Amino acid sequence: MERTTFKGRVFMTHPTKAIYKWLLSDYLRVSNIGDEDQLYSEEDLLNSFQRIEAIDYHQQVEVEGIKFTGYNAGHVLGAAMFLIEIAGVKILYTGDYSREEDRHLMAAEKPDGTVDVLITESTYGVQSHEPRLAKETRFTCMFCQKR
Repeated sequence: MERTTFKGRVFMTHPTKAIYKWLLSDYLRVSNIGDEDQLYSEEDLLNSFQRIEAIDYHQQVEVEGIKFTGYNAGHVLGAAMFLIEIAGVKILYTGDYSREEDRHLMAAEKPDGTVDVLITESTYGVQSHEPRLAKETRFTCMFCQKR
């Protein structure tokens, strides 16, 4: 946000905003790029944080006649999909999402009503993932063997 001419508003869920500085600071710390080649500096990061507006899931926000509501995407902490309403057209926009309940995350929510357009990530759209219980068993057995 700080190195472009973007002057709009920036919205994130509360959990995403809570980890924003840590994630991007960690990127700066572990990258092997020289200061002049970095996408942003620590100062840029701190300045951008002040511009972020945290919103709750299910909170409807309206900006210049465009309404949007965040829903839990179930992917990682703070992940959201957004139902955007423009001139009566409902668009559901999401990155990665998970419909599988997990021990630490709820499954992705489906907004009530009809959606006219769906825009979604499909990186693993044709792949089957290992069931959660099988992953947990494999992980815990691997952990127990290392003790």
